[in-house]
Amino acid sequence: MRAWSSKSVGYLEVKVVRNLMGKLRWYPGDALGEIRWEELEKIADRCGVHITFDEVKGKDLFTEGKMVLEETGNKPLEEVTQTVITISAPSEHNFKECLLRIIDKYRAPRSVYSTWGSDERAKEIFQEVADACLEDLRSVTTNMVDENILGRHFMTPLDIERHNPSMVQADICHLGTFSWQTAGNRPLPGWAHHRMPLKKFYMSGSSTHPGGGITDSSLRNAAIVILEDLGMDFEEIIK
Repeated sequence: MRAWSSKSVGYLEVKVVRNLMGKLRWYPGDALGEIRWEELEKIADRCGVHITFDEVKGKDLFTEGKMVLEETGNKPLEEVTQTVITISAPSEHNFKECLLRIIDKYRAPRSVYSTWGSDERAKEIFQEVADACLEDLRSVTTNMVDENILGRHFMTPLDIERHNPSMVQADICHLGTFSWQTAGNRPLPGWAHHRMPLKKFYMSGSSTHPGGGITDSSLRNAAIVILEDLGMDFEEIIK
């Protein structure tokens, strides 16, 4: 294929230049385990693809000629070392098989925000942010003095994800609300009816149709589907 195209979805970059190529980037501590070259070689041989494995400093990453200046809580991105896997595959089938095996082994690479609050200095910074929020509240109230506050608690994005694994990167919607993951495509095309491919297995919550929020719509919809499969009428039950 002489022509080439490029697209980026999260932290997976895909390019087509004769072979299909893709780069996966993990931030420190984000992969499920240590990424080993020997394991990648086995995956490459099994899937018929070529894989390279690098440790890349953020300062060497550029977007349209400009430095990417996100922060991880206590370090600018250019100071963070990323683990980068590059896949070159002869076909879409080989590429998909390799990609799935790598994600199954190490989980999908996520954004820089998944590391927020992962070390002591970052926690100190979030404490400073929490203090600043309280001071801001005090500026518009008259009774938010220390003696009136019985307790304080704050959570970093990482704390929230550890508390509820469904809230990936502290997202209350569980997964992205992109156009291809909303309405009838949430969480995946064909699964918006809450029934999963396995019989008597159902999915509900913010990751399902109609999405996140404080409406409990997905819970009600799932209950209707479950009762329907049990031969029961939802409307009759709630009378």
